[in-house]
Amino acid sequence: MRTPLYEMHVKLNGNIVDFAGFELPVDYGSILEEHKCVRERVGLFDVSHMGELTVKGKGAESALNAIVTNDIRGMYDGQVRYSLLPNEKGGAVDDILIYRKAQDDFLIVVNASNTEKTPSGLKRTCKEATMCLKTYRTKWLRLQFKDL
Repeated sequence: MRTPLYEMHVKLNGNIVDFAGFELPVDYGSILEEHKCVRERVGLFDVSHMGELTVKGKGAESALNAIVTNDIRGMYDGQVRYSLLPNEKGGAVDDILIYRKAQDDFLIVVNASNTEKTPSGLKRTCKEATMCLKTYRTKWLRLQFKDL
């Protein structure tokens, strides 16, 4: 599969590789130079391949809170929290980002390689809330920079 930014990566001479079924650039030349640039200045990353899952409806917050490792109670609208989704034995299914859009309305961002596994882990707990796995049409960019 290709992210919406694939053509741009090719045009900029990205070294395209397979990553969890997506054609993504692993680098644009020297990995060391790119690392140095991000650590000393700024870097922009295409994260459009990440999976998006919405969990909303009655009991969404309490259901999510019962299964993730960080306490999400009391988050405010627009806030994001990093967490882990554990399996039945306490190991990690995935590390996730939980965005609170509104009361009992959450966006979960999952790793591309775990897009199919993560919803099944959530379904064990989210019985009343509605879950929806989104497609990969969203263009997501992540900006990383040195502390100001």
